[in-house]
This record gives sequence, structure tokens and C-alpha cells, in this order.
Amino acid sequence: MNEWVRLTQRVAWLTPSEETDRPGLGYIKGSEASAAVDGGNSLKHMRLFLKHLREERLAVPTFTFLTHWHWDHILGLGALDNWIVASEETKKYMLPLQDQDLEQEIRESDYQIKEEFTDEFDVALRMPSIVYKERCVFDLGNLTVLAQWVESDHTADCSVFFVPEEKVLFIGDCLYCGADHGQYYLDRLRYLTLLKTLLRFPAELYLDSHRKPITRERLRADLEKVSRIAEVSVQYPDVGEALRFLEAENRFDVDDDVAFYLKAFENGEKRNRGFTGNP
Repeated sequence: MNEWVRLTQRVAWLTPSEETDRPGLGYIKGSEASAAVDGGNSLKHMRLFLKHLREERLAVPTFTFLTHWHWDHILGLGALDNWIVASEETKKYMLPLQDQDLEQEIRESDYQIKEEFTDEFDVALRMPSIVYKERCVFDLGNLTVLAQWVESDHTADCSVFFVPEEKVLFIGDCLYCGADHGQYYLDRLRYLTLLKTLLRFPAELYLDSHRKPITRERLRADLEKVSRIAEVSVQYPDVGEALRFLEAENRFDVDDDVAFYLKAFENGEKRNRGFTGNP
């Protein structure tokens, strides 16, 4: 269920829903211009976002900022006629989509997004009109948005968007793992560096596209926990041994997340060594 939430005086959020793989959509309101963060997974999704704007008497976004190129973040872009802002990498990934049969790909996939299209396939793809290499700053009128590319295993084109006056950072999917032939992975150093990079922004609220908002305190705690898991995964490459060591250490609850990170780091190490699992 997508709900409209006013997070601060000038930042709002249409919450995500797992059932049809709808990411959260952001709204940033300046005195001269406004912006959406991400373009929705369908026209229906983006039109719901616009409906809330009308009900709140908020201006249609001047810009749409894209966190990355994945389907669920871009297929509703055609619901708006505005400036689309993305990194050079994001545009590079988006361009080939114009020549692909996306309906067939999605309907034949095992991705949750196909549940968005049980009736009509209502998508409209538009290409970025403003691109940046690593970072760019936008003045929306008494409100600033800093766009910055970050290195992530999820995809090579992840960007985050920081609103310093509101202390809000939109982080998209950058904290999620990568996937290769059905195997998920994380590079230890890359992931820990990413967490530290996000904490270098003086934000108090971090907006993840598919989860509840994350507080600064929670992200700090995650960094401490994941740092320890990463250290142990180096000492004990076997996931079972690493789990037993962490349980004996009794430093924090050894839950499913711990097992997930250990396996992701193991897969990341194999991937870095070029291990494919083939004889």
C-alpha cells in the first residue's frame, strides 16, 4: 500500500510497496522549482504520485532525479513532461532499453514487478535530458539538491541525492547487493566504504527506495555491525565457522541478516577471484 508521508516541511515521500515492486518516490519542494526522485515502475504508479501532489496543492516537479536505471525506477517517466536528471552511467544503461521488448522481458521474468502489469502494460520510457559525471548541484530556490554518484555492488550507476537544508539523503537501492546468475554478492571493502560515504553526508534521515526511512543512528549501528561481520568473514572464510564464532563472541544478535552478509561477502570474494563454480 503506497502512502503519502510529509517527512519534513519541504520533503515528502510516497512509500514503497513490495507486492508490485514499487519503490518509494520522493518529492522536494523549493521556492522556485520542485523535483521528484525516481520515475516509478509504471505510468499508474507515477500517476498516483501526481494525484497526491494535486491533493496537497503542490507543483508538478520541474525535475525528476534518477537514482539508477533499473526498471522499477524509470518505467513511469512518461507520465511527466519535465527535465530528467541522471548520471552519465545511468543514461548509458537506459539508452539500449529503447530497442528492447520490455513487455516480453518483464512478463517472462520472475521479478516481482510483473505483478504491476496484470492488466495493461502501461509504461512510457523517456531518456535523461540533464546528465552529470560524478556530482552536480541544483538550486530549487532556498533549497539545494546535491546529486552524487556512489560506488555500489547493486549496479554501477547508483546515485544519491542530498537536501542539506532538510538533512535528508535519498539513497535509492545503493545498499543492496549485486546479483550474477542468481547469486547475490557484496565486495567487503566497497560496501563498508559506501556506508562510510553515506555517513559523511550530514543527514539525519536516509531514504531507501524499498524500506522504511533509516535514521543516522541506525546507519551508524549498521556500519559497526557489518564491519565486525566483514572482519570475521576474513578470519573464517567458511560461513558456518564464522557464524559459530560470532555466536560465541556474543557481541550482537546473530540473526538472518548476519548469515546473509557472511554469504554475500563469501560470494563477493569468489567473484573477485574469478571463481565461477564450474569444474
